[in-house]
Amino acid sequence: DMAAVDEPEQEDPREADTRCIEARAREQKMFEGDLDPMVGMIQEQAYSWQDRQLKQLAKDRKAKVERTQKMKDKVKEALNPRSKGLMPKVRGICTRGAAVGGSQ
Repeated sequence: DMAAVDEPEQEDPREADTRCIEARAREQKMFEGDLDPMVGMIQEQAYSWQDRQLKQLAKDRKAKVERTQKMKDKVKEALNPRSKGLMPKVRGICTRGAAVGGSQ
């Protein structure tokens, strides 16, 4: 009698393995199912954050390029001996206009 109590009926180890694997797979699936929406949200947030960062960088870079260009233009303008503000250009246009008008 005692021997019977001590030894529970032997289970096929392969069957036990299969059941264990199935249970683990089910758990994994549930876990992934729970995670899916979270992961999606986190990725979305990361992407939108990255997008904002990139847009901001592009904006900053563009502004910097424009500032640099303005500075270059100012320096060029200052170094140009013929330029005294806008007057020579305007005068040139006016005289040219007068010449064209006079010849007609």
